[in-house]
This record gives sequence, C-alpha cells and structure tokens, in this order.
Amino acid sequence: MERRIETSLKCLALLIAPVIPAGIVSILWYKELYCKQLFFTEKMEGIITAAWIPTFGILYSILAASSLDRLGEYKAMRSAIKRYDLDAFIDLRDEEMSPLVYTMMIVLSSAVLLSFMSLQYPSARAGLVLISSTSYLFSLLYMVIREIDDLVAASGSSGASLRNGWR
Repeated sequence: MERRIETSLKCLALLIAPVIPAGIVSILWYKELYCKQLFFTEKMEGIITAAWIPTFGILYSILAASSLDRLGEYKAMRSAIKRYDLDAFIDLRDEEMSPLVYTMMIVLSSAVLLSFMSLQYPSARAGLVLISSTSYLFSLLYMVIREIDDLVAASGSSGASLRNGWR
C-alpha cells in the first residue's frame, strides 16, 4: 500500500511539473504575440497547418517513440537482477541517451509550438487553450522521457534502486 501511495505521489508531481513551462509559454504568447497581433497571413497559415506542423509533428513523434523505448532497457535490467545475470546488467547499466536526443526533442517541439503560436485565433481563450495544452503535452512527454532515462542511469552506475536487488 505504501508503494502505491509513493507511486501515486510521483505521478502527481510529474503531472503538475509541466504546468510551469506551459504557463510561461501561454503568458509569452498572449503578451508578445496575441496582444500585439503578430501572426502569419491567411495564405501562410494554410502552408503552416498543411505542411509545417504535420512534418515537425511526425518527426517529433518518431523521436519520442524511439526515446520511450528506453523503458525496455530498464525492464531488461530489472530482469537481469531477478535472474542474477550480472553480465546482462553490466551491459545495460552504462547506456545513456545522448544529449542530442534531448536537443532534438526541444527543437522539434519548439518548431511545432511556434507554428501554433503564429496562427491567428478567433479569441484569446481559443488560443490559450491550444497553446497551453500543446506546450503542456510537449513538456510532459519531455519530462517522462527524462525520467525514464534517469531511471536507467540511476539503476546502473550509481547503484541506486536496481542494485539493491543484488543483496
């Protein structure tokens, strides 16, 4: 029961954390773009919604999906410990995601988000709903992938949670 409460609190913290970047992005959009009426023309909006957003969105989705595959490595390490397979554990423990992956995630999500921010919305409310929800979801996905990578890294070299299984 205690483990479920701890897991629930960690999940709650992970769900609350992206509110901060989403709020910052939403405020910046409102003050710097919406209030100053800075947006693309209707012609350009068509290009952005038909080509730019889907292209960057697809690239981001592929990158995020491959990053979420790290969960498999974490499960493989846990399995190696349960089987007392030290060789498999050592092979997996030093694996880390490249900082370039995080950089690409930030660049691609920023491109999609900036595309949404550059559109003309019928009202501030409509724009805020779209901008804040999109930035929240991008931030949440980034934080989840970061958490998975931290789990794998902490399980290996520092000897944290998974290493306790070798007792």
